[in-house]
Amino acid sequence: MPKKHKIDRVALLIDALSAPSLRVRSVAVRGLTPLRDARAIRPIIESVRGLEDECEDFIPPFISEVMIALASSDDRGALIPFFTTLDASFEDLHPIVWHLTQEDRSAILSLAELYEDDIEPLKQILFGPYSDYTKNCVINILAETDTYEADHALIEVLQDREMDDYLVTEAADALGRSRCRDAFHPLCAILINKTDISDDTRSAAAGALGRIGDPRAIAPLVAVLTDPDEDRHSLTYEFAIDALQMLVGNGQEIEEDGEN
Repeated sequence: MPKKHKIDRVALLIDALSAPSLRVRSVAVRGLTPLRDARAIRPIIESVRGLEDECEDFIPPFISEVMIALASSDDRGALIPFFTTLDASFEDLHPIVWHLTQEDRSAILSLAELYEDDIEPLKQILFGPYSDYTKNCVINILAETDTYEADHALIEVLQDREMDDYLVTEAADALGRSRCRDAFHPLCAILINKTDISDDTRSAAAGALGRIGDPRAIAPLVAVLTDPDEDRHSLTYEFAIDALQMLVGNGQEIEEDGEN
């Protein structure tokens, strides 16, 4: 009988990742994902290059598939070269990041599980030389990770004056959703800063304080709402009213803050 030759499926699918067709690359990524072969990590990352001529509607779902494949590899170091490649390959990441964070969060959820026990690679991206859109992805991963370490990385974003207000807004929203009480003081500092902080970011801080539910937030919220120089038609004013309503509705007693 003729000797049967074993097919190296991984090698063949890696070859398919360089096909000019995005559909072919997508099939290859999905085929490689359950195999979890270390040889495929770099080629999967490189498969996001050269997609300029593809239909814009198909690119974000493909990027999501790539991120899920990287999450399945259990290689926590893969995300750094991936985001480096992604930043270098696209002039405008907004449609991709919108898809990942608003339309289909499956990739974000998969990566959050991978980094639950070690967020250091995520912090390298968040505070490194990456685009704001890439950093927004990381903020969303940290939010889904929902650990003490992740929350405090987001608090660092609130306190980093080099961070774009867009990212501070995203971090404030995330901390509000996780009801992180440790974020109380940084959020208050943002809320009361009318000169250096945008209306969007201040409103996010107000909303986060309302969701966190710490009754100490009543004082800075009332200060904003009774300030004659505060724009009563601003987002900050509207969110501060809603936050105050949340806190008053809780019926909690105001406790003295013993911290400085």
